[in-house]
Amino acid sequence: MATPTVTLPSGVNAGGPATAFVTANTRVKSQTGYLGLQLDIVQFGGPMVTGMWTMGASHVFVNQVPVVLQGSTGTAVSPTPSSAPMSVVQGDSKVSGS
Repeated sequence: MATPTVTLPSGVNAGGPATAFVTANTRVKSQTGYLGLQLDIVQFGGPMVTGMWTMGASHVFVNQVPVVLQGSTGTAVSPTPSSAPMSVVQGDSKVSGS
C-alpha cells in the first residue's frame, strides 16, 4: 500500500519536530516542498541536533536515491552520546509511494 512522502521538516520527529532538511533534491517537488531523500540530513532545534535515515522507499527514487515515506525510519543524535529514533509523523498525502 502506498504511503505519503515527506516534504516538510515539521513532519519528522525525534523528541521534537525537525527544523530543516539538508538535501540534494532540487528536481522533484510537490505542492508543499521538495521530496525528502534517504540521504538527507535532518536538523533539529531541540535536544537532538541531526538525524540520518536508515530506511527509505523501495520503489520510488529521485536521482537513484530512495525517497522518505511515512513508514521510513532513522536515528537522530545529540552532542552528548545519546540518540533517539527518528520517525515521520506527517507526510504529504497528495504524493504517495512504496
